[in-house]
Amino acid sequence: MGQVTQQVAANAEDSAAAAEELAGQALSMRQEVLKLALVTEGEKGKSGATLIGNNLETNHQ
Repeated sequence: MGQVTQQVAANAEDSAAAAEELAGQALSMRQEVLKLALVTEGEKGKSGATLIGNNLETNHQ
């Protein structure tokens, strides 16, 4: 029983570490998308995308 408990605890730690890493990657991805949106802001007439606050909004027309 003790070995099963240890394995469950190890799996929980691995899951928590993976979740933290994914959260960091998601933040990095969001920052890169916002940078791209700022760079392409001059092209908004072509793409239909506008940057509002911290959100990228796409206008489908």
